[in-house]
Amino acid sequence: MEVEYFKKYGNKELIIANMDEVSIYFDMGRNSTYHYKGDKSIKLIRNNGYRKRLTVCLAILSNGKKLPPFIIFKAKSVPTNPHSKCLLVRANANGWITEGMMKDWIQNVWENIKYENPENIKKLILIDKCSSHQKASVIDQLKKDSFVEFIPAGCTSLVQPLDLCINKPFKDELKRLYEKWLLDYGLTDKNKTKKGYIKAPSSILILKWVMIAWSAIDSDLIVKSFKYAGIQFNIPYLNL
Repeated sequence: MEVEYFKKYGNKELIIANMDEVSIYFDMGRNSTYHYKGDKSIKLIRNNGYRKRLTVCLAILSNGKKLPPFIIFKAKSVPTNPHSKCLLVRANANGWITEGMMKDWIQNVWENIKYENPENIKKLILIDKCSSHQKASVIDQLKKDSFVEFIPAGCTSLVQPLDLCINKPFKDELKRLYEKWLLDYGLTDKNKTKKGYIKAPSSILILKWVMIAWSAIDSDLIVKSFKYAGIQFNIPYLNL
């Protein structure tokens, strides 16, 4: 990715970040199973919320730091959030990142980072070409104190740090937590409706899993993700 113009600031410290969204479903069961050959039908275990989903906005810095996840539920009201110091929770009609939600993220996550020497900082954020990312109001808000670089369409799997190294282990850990819950509690009679359907995990439980899965991402892996994307700069320690 071309960031050569960034070097003209001489001794300024350079902060490089990558932000991306991942979709999470209330049913995180596997789409495959082992079964006897020749059977005409195979039953997959699903809960009654298998169509429910949410969006998790993740952001990382090239010094290995993680920013708080920004979570958007598909709901009329914002679910209870017992982890307000670690997670930011919002809700809208479709559970997607909209122009308004993107501006909310900039104000409450991106602009809320604390620096040791803010006057000596230059920031660059890498984002994909999602329509809400490219809105004029979003770009204007970002450019107040940051450079913005859009990842070319079709190239996120090659040059986006989150896609390269972070999103998959994050989602894998969520699936592990879901499967453990399913075996320990989800399949019990206590967690079934009167008609025998498995109840979906609660929003509070999903938030807990997101916090655990994000905490499990190692800072060394984050540093490597930027190197794999061809992005290497010396950046300062941040008080996050």
